[in-house]
Amino acid sequence: MKRVKSALAERLGSERVTTMPPQMVAEDFAEYAGRSAVGSDLGRRDRAGALRAAAKTGAAVPELHSPTFVPDLERTLKTAMKSRPRRS
Repeated sequence: MKRVKSALAERLGSERVTTMPPQMVAEDFAEYAGRSAVGSDLGRRDRAGALRAAAKTGAAVPELHSPTFVPDLERTLKTAMKSRPRRS
């Protein structure tokens, strides 16, 4: 995990990389692959803006796998491309 965080901090800036506590989620990719895995949230949306909008309307903030989830497409793609592993 430290190697991944360090590599992402180098590419994206350390202020944009955080470590989340372990969570019980339904992603079983590591089990299927037989190795460790790392999940990430790559600029999916303007979370602060979504929270402000939800506070005004009383609506829930749409999360991943929700039919109303709308990612910040440009930011997500740019962040994903910057964070991808580089070939040697």
